[in-house]
Amino acid sequence: VPEHRVDGELTIQCIEGRLRVQAHGRTVSLAPGELLFLEGGVPHSMAADEDSSALLTLVRVPAA
Repeated sequence: VPEHRVDGELTIQCIEGRLRVQAHGRTVSLAPGELLFLEGGVPHSMAADEDSSALLTLVRVPAA
């Protein structure tokens, strides 16, 4: 997934395989069961080192 940003907070949980997430100028490797939290508006990208699946949870706050 190329670099992008979203307004809401999000978590990325690796379900199987291996993922690499780039954010805040560093790379975090996720193994099965590991979870990463990102605040809204943070530019990030993601790549899989092998066949993988992930659960993405995005918190969207309605505009006032």
